[in-house]
Amino acid sequence: MTGTLYFHIASELIFLILCFAAAFSDLRRYKIPNQVTFPGIMAGAVITLVTASEPLIKLVVFLLLFLLGPLLFGEGDVKLSMMAVMLLGTRIFILSFLISQLLILLVAALTRPAETRKVLRFLFSCTNYSKQLLIQHAASIPFAPALFISCSMILVWRWYQWIL
Repeated sequence: MTGTLYFHIASELIFLILCFAAAFSDLRRYKIPNQVTFPGIMAGAVITLVTASEPLIKLVVFLLLFLLGPLLFGEGDVKLSMMAVMLLGTRIFILSFLISQLLILLVAALTRPAETRKVLRFLFSCTNYSKQLLIQHAASIPFAPALFISCSMILVWRWYQWIL
C-alpha cells in the first residue's frame, strides 16, 4: 500500500506542475502546448500500468474525451483533460472538471454579465444558435487555470485528510 501511495503522490505532483505550465500558457496565448500534455499523458499511462489503479475506467473516460471532447472544447483542453484522467484518476477529474466549470461560469458572470445572461437564457434550448453561442462564450475563457485551481483545492484537501 505504501508503494502505491508514493506513486499517487508523485502523479499528483507531476500533474500540478504540468497543469501550472498549461495554465500559464493558456492565460498568455490561449494555447496549451503538446510539450506539456503528452509527457503527462505518458507518465499517467506508466503509473496506471505500474499501480493497476482503475485502468479500464481510465481507458473508457480517455476514449470518451478523445471522441467527444473536440466537439465541446479546444484540442489543448481535451489533451489536458486526458492528462488529468491518467494522472489523477476519474473521480478526482470529474469533481475538478465540475468545479472548474463553475469557476469559469463565475468568472464569466463577473467579467461579462450581459453575455453570460444571454448564454444562460439559451442554455437549455436546443437550437444550433444557442449551442454555438455557448461554445464561443466558453472558449473565450481559458480552461487550464480553472482546472489547475480546482485540482489544487481537491488535492490539498486530500493530502490534508491523509495527514490526519
